[in-house]
Amino acid sequence: MEFRPMSPEEIERTVQFLLHQQAQFAADFEKLSASLSAKTDQLADGLIGLTSIVGRVADSVGQLAVAQQRTDRQLRETDRQLQETIRMFERHLRENHGRPPS
Repeated sequence: MEFRPMSPEEIERTVQFLLHQQAQFAADFEKLSASLSAKTDQLADGLIGLTSIVGRVADSVGQLAVAQQRTDRQLRETDRQLQETIRMFERHLRENHGRPPS
């Protein structure tokens, strides 16, 4: 291909084309930037909401652990009292209150 200098009209058309392409690129970039900013804001809001939910779940798990410990203590105490009652009942049956066996 042989080099041929451009005419002033061709140079003008080429410059106009390049300026139009640059303006279109700037407009597209602005739209993309705005869209990206909106998406970033949505993600940030979602992350804040998720963090709040995780915090509430952690608090609930902590409260559940405290309740479980309290329940465990109450069950151990109930078991101890039941065992004591059974021992008293067995002793009562063995002693037969001083009456001769029938």
